[in-house]
Amino acid sequence: MDFKSKWVESIDEINREDWDNIFCNSKILKSYNFAQAVEKSCLQNFQLYYMLVADKSTIISIVPCFIYSIEIETLSGNILKELVSRIRKIHPKFLMARILGVGSPVATCENHIGFVSNISKYQQELLGNFVMNELLIFSEKKKTDLIIVKEIPENEIDCFKEIFKELFDFYESLPNSFIPTSGVFKPYPNGLRKKYRQRFYNALKESDKEMIEWEIVRDFSLLSNNIYELYMNVYQKSKYKFEKLNADFFKNVNEFLPENSFVLVAKNSDNIFLVIELVLEEEDCLIPLYLGLNYQYTDNTKTYQNVIFRSLIEAQKVNKKYVVLGQTSYVPKSYSGCIFEKLYLGVYFKRNFFNIILKLLFRYLFPVFENPCGKFYTPYKDSKKEDLNAFMKSINRIQI
Repeated sequence: MDFKSKWVESIDEINREDWDNIFCNSKILKSYNFAQAVEKSCLQNFQLYYMLVADKSTIISIVPCFIYSIEIETLSGNILKELVSRIRKIHPKFLMARILGVGSPVATCENHIGFVSNISKYQQELLGNFVMNELLIFSEKKKTDLIIVKEIPENEIDCFKEIFKELFDFYESLPNSFIPTSGVFKPYPNGLRKKYRQRFYNALKESDKEMIEWEIVRDFSLLSNNIYELYMNVYQKSKYKFEKLNADFFKNVNEFLPENSFVLVAKNSDNIFLVIELVLEEEDCLIPLYLGLNYQYTDNTKTYQNVIFRSLIEAQKVNKKYVVLGQTSYVPKSYSGCIFEKLYLGVYFKRNFFNIILKLLFRYLFPVFENPCGKFYTPYKDSKKEDLNAFMKSINRIQI
């Protein structure tokens, strides 16, 4: 195989057929259109790049990347964050790193390194060595401190390790989450234990009592500023901050994915926005991606719980098999019946003093996930245990 690489700064320089051949249109978050929406949004402080690898004249790998300066303690606990904050008052760049990120700058919970499928395992390893070498060269050229692959699902980690050998250290990121809405789990929440079913019904009653109106809006381009305003409320309160979106992002998602996106909107009786949630739609699932809340009007209602429940109700209306609820806010997700899957960050440490120190610290930077329902307890009835495993297997996922 005769590999050659090319770096480009815009997806417009990539043939859509080549992209689709690599990523196979299997997931909306890896689609050409979604990558366009992200790129055209020009997210602050992110520089986007794409590595194209060809064998002779055929593109066989595409690796989306970005350069970003990150606070290394982003996923750590409050005690460490407070300590780092104090040190930064004296040393502003303490635990700050300029990274070459491999993947999407937004929260997709997916590994975005794309290889063609019709090559052997041996050829994959050769291609992996080539891609890694090109990443190292590019990292040196752009003067980045670390190379970080985000994020690798549990079901892909073994394959990733086979391709890239021992080059990366792996750390658990925040887990992804799923709720089944079809088969033996339909209608929701019949598969849950009594107190969790009651929680669902109580939330709906509270919403009705507060006269909250819920609706699906397909053409939401004119709402982009409203979505952004409520999204920023959530962002400011978030314990874990990475990417910061802008109003253009929501507008562009609607423009580039008009058939595969909508927003779930909740208003009170005074027509004031309480909730706006961006949802992407695949053939088998709904993916609530980003949430905006009006905290001034939602403190005394079960509106937040209803965001999850209304997504599930909508998924069943359109015959989806499941809902992907992503990362963070694990208490309400767990109590709603979420099943969790591990995600990993792959980190390449260079051989310099800064990286040696970082490698020693990294093991302490990532929180250990604990299911809010308890390690040996689930909101589901005992009779559903095997069904849960079968569901995760059917979508090629691994339950924690």
